Amino acid sequence: MSKKQSIKFEYVPFERLVFLDNNPRTRTPKGLERMAKDIERDATFYENRPTLVNFTEGEMRVYAGDLRAHAANGILGWKEIPCNIEADVPADIQARRAILDNTHFENWDSDLLSSWDFDISDLEEMAVPGWVYGAEESEGGIPDNSLNSEAQEDDFEV
Repeated sequence: MSKKQSIKFEYVPFERLVFLDNNPRTRTPKGLERMAKDIERDATFYENRPTLVNFTEGEMRVYAGDLRAHAANGILGWKEIPCNIEADVPADIQARRAILDNTHFENWDSDLLSSWDFDISDLEEMAVPGWVYGAEESEGGIPDNSLNSEAQEDDFEV
């Protein structure tokens, strides 16, 4: 079992953050706008799921939460970004966390989701895949939830 690292929550000036050059997730204007709206509606959610930062060699290197940070700064004008900071996080752990931060496990119960009283437009704004509520189906009636689906292009962030 590994030793638990010390994690510090802090608001970090955006200009102090260093972003990955090799980030496998894209950042689109549509995705930034959608994320900014989500943050604007519930800013404390961002504090509860902050940007993840590796402090190493004197730099604050973002490895998860890139889209959140850019939307908060670039669209909402936040000068400081909520971050969880750890020192010297191994590269393999950073990569795993970045993927897990953008991966959604388990299936949806469409009937239960429908009882939560959201309109389809609300679900679309929250990036719930259309196949969950019957809006997208591929040939043969099978939901199209493949990783390469264009519909999921903006469903994840790093």
